[in-house]
Amino acid sequence: MKKLFVGINGEKAIGSKETLKQIEEVKSFECALEYNGQKLTWKDFDNPQEPKTLFRAIVRDREKRIDKKMLMADRPPFCVITVDKGKAVRLEYYEGHNKLSLIYDVRAPELKNKKLAPYYEE
Repeated sequence: MKKLFVGINGEKAIGSKETLKQIEEVKSFECALEYNGQKLTWKDFDNPQEPKTLFRAIVRDREKRIDKKMLMADRPPFCVITVDKGKAVRLEYYEGHNKLSLIYDVRAPELKNKKLAPYYEE
């Protein structure tokens, strides 16, 4: 299984241009994720007309935080996507103020009830 990132390079926050490239790489894989039995698409995570979708929110954060060098109180949010056999089978979204927390852990049906370690733990 391969790990892809949106908003970080595995260690630190990156700028919006690099984040957009990461999003395009993620979207090159099939989205096999579901939520409450509903199949999700990449548009659910990345809709340019809806700035509150996860990927767009991360891009806006990076425009302010990295590109414009604005000081921000919160930790930089990011996603970790697990890809297996050409499909995105898990998406973890982290955000937080004093410490990062796993906010969303969206999975493909075959991983729904499996105990999986989070990518990031304090």
